[in-house]
Amino acid sequence: MLGKTKKLVGSSIAGVLIASAVLIAFSVYGMNFFAGRGATSLTSVLTTGPLELKLELQKTEFVQGEPINITVSLKNIGNTTITITFTEKILGGIYPDVYNASGTKVWGRGLLPQAIERITLEPNEGISRTYTWNQITIGERKQVPKGTYAIVGKTLKIGALDDAVAGRLEFPPFLETSPIIITIK
Repeated sequence: MLGKTKKLVGSSIAGVLIASAVLIAFSVYGMNFFAGRGATSLTSVLTTGPLELKLELQKTEFVQGEPINITVSLKNIGNTTITITFTEKILGGIYPDVYNASGTKVWGRGLLPQAIERITLEPNEGISRTYTWNQITIGERKQVPKGTYAIVGKTLKIGALDDAVAGRLEFPPFLETSPIIITIK
């Protein structure tokens, strides 16, 4: 049986992004992306409890300036209906972040006013969002240089995960896929 997917419509979020200072621990997001954590595959999947977070790309090598389509999806792989409550609101609670080889975030989600967004997913149902990164940095809004980059799929902070049968589930506050490594030539 094929799963149902709620498609979230939109194009580039570059106009929505707001520059924010993001400190990234070198040992977590830095060169570790390029030292075995990442892969040059087209898909990265994280499964935790009833949720499957997936990051997908069409390819891993791009010409400088070429738009990069990044799809992030979240699916209920459990047998019961779940309700996810995010503590922030942005495009369905799922998004990608892009880091350069030194671990600095060069592109990703912007912050919207604090809100709570709830998503209810039936078994085998998911949400999906495709973002287009035009290789422009957040903040400076400049073309990124040629090189190697890591893309990860993420969820917003999860305030609660409720199962229709089991009740409130213990769950990590964020989900994040392993990175997909890309090259811009």
